Amino acid sequence: MLKSLQAFTKSIQEMQNKLIATLAHDIRNPLSAARLGIEMLNKDHTDENRAKRVHKITMNSVNKAIQMLEGLLDSITVKAGEGMMLTFSEVNLYEDLETIYQEVRDIYSEEIVFICEDKDLTGVYDSVAVRQMMGNSREIES
Repeated sequence: MLKSLQAFTKSIQEMQNKLIATLAHDIRNPLSAARLGIEMLNKDHTDENRAKRVHKITMNSVNKAIQMLEGLLDSITVKAGEGMMLTFSEVNLYEDLETIYQEVRDIYSEEIVFICEDKDLTGVYDSVAVRQMMGNSREIES
């Protein structure tokens, strides 16, 4: 019985460590984008429209990192076996995808094409989790 309890405790600790490592990795993406945006703003003062777009991207990235940190803090309080806490609400997923596309288009030098014929992707989603997933797929492909 004691060995089973020790094995269970160890597996819970490993799960928590993996969760924290995953969230820490996910938080790095928006912070890196924000840092790049700030570097771009510092170097290029000629195009005011681009500066506004970069400023918006930087603010979105910082806000995304804050949301992820809040998620990390929430997940630390989750009891063993309950899994991750998700916050679902009715949102138009197209808007999140469009925002991610704008960020990626302005940051990367390669041409990036976003094609989505249906602009009404309204459903019940955890918007933060979807943005994390898209951020991770962007990192994998780059």
